[in-house]
Amino acid sequence: FPVTIRRRKAVVASSEPLDQNNTEMTKEDSIDMNANLEESTVSVTPAPTEESIPDSYETDVALPTKGLVYDNIPAVIRIRAMTTEDEKIIFASSSSNMLKRVVSRCIVNPKNLNVEDLLACDEQYIMLKLREFTYGSDYHIVGICPKCGQEHEFTIDLSSYKLTELDDDFQEPIEMTLPMSKHVLQVKLLRNKDYTLIHEQAQKHAKKSTSTVSELEYIYRMAKSIVTIDGKDAQNPSTQTFVKKMHGRDAAYYWFILNKSLYRDWE
Repeated sequence: FPVTIRRRKAVVASSEPLDQNNTEMTKEDSIDMNANLEESTVSVTPAPTEESIPDSYETDVALPTKGLVYDNIPAVIRIRAMTTEDEKIIFASSSSNMLKRVVSRCIVNPKNLNVEDLLACDEQYIMLKLREFTYGSDYHIVGICPKCGQEHEFTIDLSSYKLTELDDDFQEPIEMTLPMSKHVLQVKLLRNKDYTLIHEQAQKHAKKSTSTVSELEYIYRMAKSIVTIDGKDAQNPSTQTFVKKMHGRDAAYYWFILNKSLYRDWE
């Protein structure tokens, strides 16, 4: 419907509650809904709903894992560009899950895909392609020299990033034999939901521990990823003790094999 647009000021999200008693608007800030139609007018198109977003807003993204580690998530998913509604979440939310919410909203297919079921590398890649598809591949940043304080502007081409994919024959769990203890481990790659649980546990236990949250997370991540030890189920609290007592060379080998499985040129 046509409305008269008067001078508008920038709208900034505020954490202050709306004062329902102060509804007075100045002439400068108002949008006169009852203006004489002979004045300058502009047609306002209804905002697109999720169902009415154009197909041109959508594109396919091939996951770095190729879907090999999932039961019901395909190798290629479909995303849509961010809208103002999505930007609102980014600029007005202080939640640590803000980016997860945006990524989840912008995944068109499979519908109802839970980003907590993804590996972090897949989620981060979706985030990267979402930024590129919405705003273009050029990403402008300003760096400050730590010695002289001089500012330098850089432009990063997001489309030029080298993508490392899982090998087609990749299988999970990953099996390894520790060099010192000779224990045989089967290890899985952690999903987002695992990291969420680990962080919550570390925050809770750090209150009663001499260890920091980060120190506890380091142990919990290793323990959570170990599926079996010498063929026996290892998804239990005793695995944390096993990890704490691991020989340093065994621990280093664990990380080397895990990273080598994900990144072929890892040295």
